[in-house]
Amino acid sequence: MNIDTLDPAILAGQFDTLQDTASGWSTGLKVDVEVNGEEKEYFLKVVQQERFVEMSRAEYEGQKALATYIPDNERGKDSELEEVAEHFIQKVIPRLLRPLQTGGRIIKPTLCHGDLWDGNIQIDVETKQPILFDSCCFYGHNEMDLQCMGDPRYALSMEFIDMYKNEVGASEPQEDFYDRHDLYAIRNNICTAGMWPQWAPLLQTAKQAMRRLLAKHPQGLDGFQAE
Repeated sequence: MNIDTLDPAILAGQFDTLQDTASGWSTGLKVDVEVNGEEKEYFLKVVQQERFVEMSRAEYEGQKALATYIPDNERGKDSELEEVAEHFIQKVIPRLLRPLQTGGRIIKPTLCHGDLWDGNIQIDVETKQPILFDSCCFYGHNEMDLQCMGDPRYALSMEFIDMYKNEVGASEPQEDFYDRHDLYAIRNNICTAGMWPQWAPLLQTAKQAMRRLLAKHPQGLDGFQAE
C-alpha cells in the first residue's frame, strides 16, 4: 500500500507511522501522535477493494457497540509486558530461532495444525486412527505444533513433549529444544489470554517465561555465537 493514498488530513499532521498488519484485503497502520503534550496511538485500516468496505464498517460498529455495553472487557495497555517484550524480541527470539537455519543447519517447513491440543484430537472408534479438528494450518517449524501441549492445563503435558523429542527428534541445536518449546508456548499463552477473558492470567505466565529465558540468554544471539 502506498501511504500517499491516506486521507490528506492525516498526512497533513506530524506523526510517526508504522505498517502494523497486512492481509489480502486491507492494510493496518499504527499512527503515533502528540496532542497537547500527550502521546496518543491510533490504528487505521485501509481497504483497497470496495466490496470489503461494508465488512469493515460492520466490524467497526460491532466493536464500538461492544465497548459501549461491556467496557470492562477492554484490557488497556500493559506497560510491564511492553517492557519485557521489547528485550525479549531483541534478545531471546533471535537467539533461539536463527540458529535453526545458520551454521549449516536447516529446517524443512512442515504443514502444522496450528492449534493442536487434546481437545482437538480424537480417535475414530472404527479405524482407530487419529482425527484432528479445528485446524488453522500454516507451513512452519514442526516443533511449533507442540506449543499447546506442555502446560499443566492440557491433558498431554510435558510427558508428551519428552516422548516427541525421543521418538521424532529435536531440530538442531538440540540443546535449545525445551527453550524453543517455551518460546512457542509464550505465543500460545498470549493469544489465549487475549481471546478469552477467563484465561487472562496466562499473560502473567507468559511474562514469567519471558523473564526466565531473558535471564538464561542475556546476550541474545551473540551468546550463542560465542559458545
